[in-house]
Amino acid sequence: MKFSVVAPFFFAALALAAPNRGPSRTSSARRAKFSSFANYRQGNQITDAAPGGLIKFNVNVPPNPQTDFDARTNPGDLGPFTPVRVAAPGTARFNRRVSKQQAALLDAAASSWRADTTVVSNFLNVGGVAEQGDEFNAAAHSAFVAEVNELTHKVILDKVIGNDPTVSIANLTLTNGVFQSVVNNLQIMSAQGKSTVNLINEINKVRCTQILPSIDAYMLITNQVIGGNNQLKQSGKPDACVKILAAAGNDASQFPNVPNTPGFNKNAQIARPVKTTKKKN
Repeated sequence: MKFSVVAPFFFAALALAAPNRGPSRTSSARRAKFSSFANYRQGNQITDAAPGGLIKFNVNVPPNPQTDFDARTNPGDLGPFTPVRVAAPGTARFNRRVSKQQAALLDAAASSWRADTTVVSNFLNVGGVAEQGDEFNAAAHSAFVAEVNELTHKVILDKVIGNDPTVSIANLTLTNGVFQSVVNNLQIMSAQGKSTVNLINEINKVRCTQILPSIDAYMLITNQVIGGNNQLKQSGKPDACVKILAAAGNDASQFPNVPNTPGFNKNAQIARPVKTTKKKN
């Protein structure tokens, strides 16, 4: 399916510890990170709890691109999802520099995309120890908002570098249903609450092997296009990626064919035409 373009939304970032910075924190320390719950409510425009314990949100939030999805009843979007190994036909290496204005726009989009991935990863790190009720729902909702907002940055990069084969593979992987599954599962947790906390594990599995490597591929090509001494951006990783990537090992089938993944093969990114020979009469 194709993602719909949504307008940028400004919201308060989760007041959580940054991912992948040292040993795992204790449960008490993680719970302390949820002490600013009042900021969640204000930043995400959360109103009162709806009947049945579900959170009722203000309409000023990004919609789920899958418009027919019912997060109140769906048990989870679990796939399976297959990462892409070959670019779409007609792609070509992006080998030119962009104007200063374009460079600034691309760099800002990459930075914003990184920030949104970090918000999501922070929730995945500490959501499991959040208290029941509003606290968990609100944190999941903040992650849902950030995940949907990532699409606004992706659109900006697609317009310039979308025909590059590395970006094509990353895009085809993100649009194979795996990114949408994260959107759906975050929304499920924000609607149904702590009883669906197991979806954090499902999200981590696909983000660490398919989604975040694809986003990093976007950022790598963006940095190459900008050139100069521009700082390379990378997506914010949840702590769970360390074990998930170790378990995946060198199994290339679990990853898209993009740089910095097991089995990456630049020469195999673009499909070669099959040669046929005519039979002699």
